[in-house]
Amino acid sequence: MKVGLTGIHFLGSLIGRGTGWASGSDGIILITQDGGMTWLAQETGTKEHLMALDFPNANNGWAVGWQGTIIHTQDGGKTWRPRNYSGIQKPRPPIMANAAFY
Repeated sequence: MKVGLTGIHFLGSLIGRGTGWASGSDGIILITQDGGMTWLAQETGTKEHLMALDFPNANNGWAVGWQGTIIHTQDGGKTWRPRNYSGIQKPRPPIMANAAFY
């Protein structure tokens, strides 16, 4: 499998040992439990590009991505659920009006 990865997080910054996650293109989240020697894909329920992720502990994690995507897990990534945010408009792509190129 070939994917573009843009975010990585290891618990306690233990790169090279312990549990970590990586996020990236097409909604991919990968998990390692052996410091990065092997990785398994987790089902996220989104196809949006995931730019970053963070886990304050082994169970609770958040990932954010394009089109205002926010997903959350409470079981170490076994299940991911979309989360809404209030008070902030969902980002929209820029619109170019009356643009002229010569």
